Amino acid sequence: MQRETDIVWRTFLLGVCGLFHALLLQRGQQVLIAAGVEPGLLFSAWTWVSAFGLLAVAAICMSLWETSGAAPLLGAAAAFTPLPFYLLLMPHDSAPAVFGILACLAFGRILARPEDKDGDEGEWGRDGVRPSGWSHVFQCAEWLDALLLGSVSCGFAGLFVYGYGWGTFPPLIWTEVGLVAVVVAGSLAWEVGAWHGRSVRYRLWPMFLLAAAGFCAVRTPWRAGVVPILALRQLVVAWEIWREVRGGRAFWRHLTERPAQLLVGSFAAAILLGTLLLSLPAATADGRGLAQVDALFTGTSATCVTGLIVVDTGKDLSVFGQLVILGLIQAGGLGIMTISTFIALVLGRSIGLREEFAFKEAIGEQRTGRARRLVVFIVLSTACIEAVGAAVLAPGFRSAGYGWPRSVYLAVFHSISAFCNAGFSLFSDSLCGFVDRPGMVLVVSMLIIVGGLGFGVLYSLVRGIGRGRRPGLHVQIVLATSLLVGGGLLIYLFETGHAAAGGGRAHTLLNAWFQSVTARTAGFNTVPISGLRQGTLVLLMLLMFIGGAPGSTAGGIKLTTFAVLVLAIRSVVVGRESVVVGGRRITPRTVIHAAVLAFLAAGVIAAVGLVLMLSQDKPALPLLFEAVSAFGTVGLSMGVTPDLTSLGKLCIVLLMFVGRVGPLTLLVMMRPRRASAVDYPEAEVAIG
Repeated sequence: MQRETDIVWRTFLLGVCGLFHALLLQRGQQVLIAAGVEPGLLFSAWTWVSAFGLLAVAAICMSLWETSGAAPLLGAAAAFTPLPFYLLLMPHDSAPAVFGILACLAFGRILARPEDKDGDEGEWGRDGVRPSGWSHVFQCAEWLDALLLGSVSCGFAGLFVYGYGWGTFPPLIWTEVGLVAVVVAGSLAWEVGAWHGRSVRYRLWPMFLLAAAGFCAVRTPWRAGVVPILALRQLVVAWEIWREVRGGRAFWRHLTERPAQLLVGSFAAAILLGTLLLSLPAATADGRGLAQVDALFTGTSATCVTGLIVVDTGKDLSVFGQLVILGLIQAGGLGIMTISTFIALVLGRSIGLREEFAFKEAIGEQRTGRARRLVVFIVLSTACIEAVGAAVLAPGFRSAGYGWPRSVYLAVFHSISAFCNAGFSLFSDSLCGFVDRPGMVLVVSMLIIVGGLGFGVLYSLVRGIGRGRRPGLHVQIVLATSLLVGGGLLIYLFETGHAAAGGGRAHTLLNAWFQSVTARTAGFNTVPISGLRQGTLVLLMLLMFIGGAPGSTAGGIKLTTFAVLVLAIRSVVVGRESVVVGGRRITPRTVIHAAVLAFLAAGVIAAVGLVLMLSQDKPALPLLFEAVSAFGTVGLSMGVTPDLTSLGKLCIVLLMFVGRVGPLTLLVMMRPRRASAVDYPEAEVAIG
């Protein structure tokens, strides 16, 4: 009876929410059209209502299943689906936008509350027991709900006031200051009430942000950062408050039990956040914000560390927009799961076996038990490598005529972009202007190679060198395939006397080497890609399709997948039943997964490439090149990406997302949790 009641209640709420949003969206679309702003396909009212309806049906269906946490997740997603439209509408008509945002918050909070089937979650207590005593006042459901919504409202207020350039309007400033003050006071009361049940590090970090805001308040040039810091503090506090309640714990348990969904969901959430930030007027140099499709494209390209662009990063984006790109690159390169796990460790939270398993699956780590050490190694090694790269690149930019502040900024941006294999550059011609500076070209190529090795390989190398151990088979395969110079030699032969030539044989060889390295999912270029010969372009597509190492910042089908397929072909040629390398036998399961991954990757590229050829008025080779570059998260382009239609850009977005999370991950996310235990007799099928 409880389940039937929950289904009816959830269906009723979704119906009311859908009707309310449909009215607001219809009004909002009319306002945008009257203001001369074309909402586009992504933000048309019927599109949002249809998407909302699909999510509503999914949430209702998930309510019928025995999966605690799935229905609240989909219900909340359905409630927040129209949120980007209201943010777009805010500068033109604030009334429906404010009502729509409040509706998203209210319905999202209600629909995110899971049904209490067994009563094992307690009543808002950390250990499953309803808190007692005076601290119960600061831990009851109503108090947490109000504080949670208030904290989220602070974040949105910061986006509106500063993102839309309303910081000079005193009534809005004082309204936001009052809101932040009330919410901060409430959160301090909640933190004091829960003081004894938390670790020292967790108790101190909110106070540190509070002290940072106070320091900015007494420094006149920094006073503009007071409210944003407090708003950021409240967003993080809101996350902790949400984890206190049943909905947060059920949602987190649901995700950590399904690492594939956690990986896909985290990247999707980062892309949506990046799209929102890049669509703000403050993100562009002209103060108008990116168009919706362009913001989605750029956010996806940065989060998936691809590097394909539809706007000039250095000219069209403001410093705020460039920092958003840099943050998305860093988050996409390290992985959202890695960053969240590291923050949890820094704050003193314990990482359970479920979280450790989810992290292990997210980064492709095979061994169990060293995930905690590996996440610390990933973050610290990334910071050190990127810092060293920036320190080496800064003098090169300084010698090119830039001042030291600008040189340091350029060095940090390109060091992070190179190590994360993103390919974003602040120069319109990428690194073509530095082709005569071999030192800088070699430094960038080294950052690309190290970033493409994979954090597991780097960790094994560091531990192996310290203990005098021989690297394992996985490390040997990655190193052997990463250090091959065949691609560079072929490009040198193909382009001798052509686009990559000029300045002598050493110059041509350096360009060939760099393009073979950057085709492994980095995306920088020192020569115009459209000027290369067709044979070179096909070779680059093959290199982009292969990609880098598993668990790295690179994309593609991965080096080990390619190596396993080559070894399997060798075994068939020599008549061997099993795949053997280095005195070890590769398991049949690994060989099957490698073949399936390569087939799926080729199929996805072929399917989307066919759609591009049919829908775009462009030659076939450039479109196929862009498709392979997007799937391999490379970023090399023949220059047709900015001229694609909205449908073409969405196709590239799909390829970038699938290429970053992996087609196998998407299939694993959709397969049943329990595999069939039925076995069948063997049979021979004639092939070949």
